[in-house]
Amino acid sequence: MSGNLKQRKLTRRTMLGGAAALAPAVRTSIALAEEQPLSAVAGIDRVVVLPAKTYLKGWAGFGAPPRAQGRGSRGDAPLAPPPAKPAPPVAWSKESGPGKVAFADPEAPTTVASFTAPGAYVLKLTASDGNARASSTLNVQVEPPLTAQPLNAVYTKNFSIRSPLWNARAKALMVNWIPHCIDQINRTDLAVGPGGIDNFVEAGKALRGEPHGPHKGYVFSNAWVHQTVEAMSIALMIDAGGDREIIQAHEKMRATLEDWIPKILAAQEPDGYLQTAFTLSRLGREGNLIDTRSFKHWDPAHRGDHEGYVAGYFLESAINHYLMTGLKDARLYHAARKLADCWCNNLGPAPKRAWYDGHQEMEQALVRLGRFVNDLEGGGRGAQ
Repeated sequence: MSGNLKQRKLTRRTMLGGAAALAPAVRTSIALAEEQPLSAVAGIDRVVVLPAKTYLKGWAGFGAPPRAQGRGSRGDAPLAPPPAKPAPPVAWSKESGPGKVAFADPEAPTTVASFTAPGAYVLKLTASDGNARASSTLNVQVEPPLTAQPLNAVYTKNFSIRSPLWNARAKALMVNWIPHCIDQINRTDLAVGPGGIDNFVEAGKALRGEPHGPHKGYVFSNAWVHQTVEAMSIALMIDAGGDREIIQAHEKMRATLEDWIPKILAAQEPDGYLQTAFTLSRLGREGNLIDTRSFKHWDPAHRGDHEGYVAGYFLESAINHYLMTGLKDARLYHAARKLADCWCNNLGPAPKRAWYDGHQEMEQALVRLGRFVNDLEGGGRGAQ
């Protein structure tokens, strides 16, 4: 770089001339920012079930609201230069609705709203800078509390498909797609999106104190394995109807489950936690090896690491496997209960740790497992 500067003979006069040429553009940018109109964004419409609250994340400022940055963002340039003015004062209010609305902090863009009665509400966020006003509304449908009668769980059972339309499609999944997933997950040489059953093998070695390799692929790659276990379990509940290809596919699925289940169970930590991206070291974005022993489970700094997403799919797979075996093989089921107990022992109201995951899945899985345990074991054990 220094050689290039010498060749260009960058002088003070050149630098000052460049700055002078840039000054009009800077002034124009500032002027555009100052001329941006005041605007407000209340947020998206939602449904709330009493007595739950809703979390509001509004915005007020000058010009276009900021784009959400994160997974899937294209990194587009902002629509206008950054505003030169500070954020204006805001106020939340109830525009309409049958009951009262209480805002935890009505003068904060991000706050919590609670409601006294079910019905349709319109909430308004108003911004004012003394010269101009801007407002935005969102709709909230508040539903009455759930009844005491719980919803019945839906269980997959052994079944036959006799529809020519659906039989052909189910056969294609069993004969082609699921075996393809098995083969891919068993591979150790994938260059794009790797991370299959080998992550569980290496995690098991780590927990036994043996030499082991790092976690491969995405932090959520365990989910592919769990979902394939679930797919195999459901497929094995379908009557082959004497079809030789389906029978052969079923045989491969049974053999795969017998191979994978011990490997998955060996990767479960003593307290029930199961996520190989935390048990093993992993490669950072720059190719450096990160020792995940410094990572705390359920740390907000790693909220995007799919702890609940992966754990939820394990619970779902364990339930379907247990059902497929006619409640005879409880290996995955017992491991799922242990994992759920791990989450219950650590997360919840104080003094436990507050937590929400960066991706939904654990919530519905815990509900399903709780109902399943209640129906299977009784005594309200699924709610403990």
